Amino acid sequence: MARTLDDLTRDPDLMAAVERYLEIISEGSRHIPESLKAQRPDIPWRRVADIGNRLRHAYHAIDVETLWTIITDDLDTLRAAIESILEREA
Repeated sequence: MARTLDDLTRDPDLMAAVERYLEIISEGSRHIPESLKAQRPDIPWRRVADIGNRLRHAYHAIDVETLWTIITDDLDTLRAAIESILEREA
């Protein structure tokens, strides 16, 4: 079932799950060596790491539309970048 921005806005459980998954992704990005991140300079690694801090410490100021943009526009690119790094390292 495809979700919408309206679903995210209206469903606090979905919002909490999205926030948590983004925190996990953010934290994981902090453990990628800089030499590997350098293979994908097109990824804003600092911003990936920073979203976790924002979710943990400024959760009251999180804009749902920003989260929606991350989900719909950015995650596929980040996934492809991680997969390409992993392929090179295998």
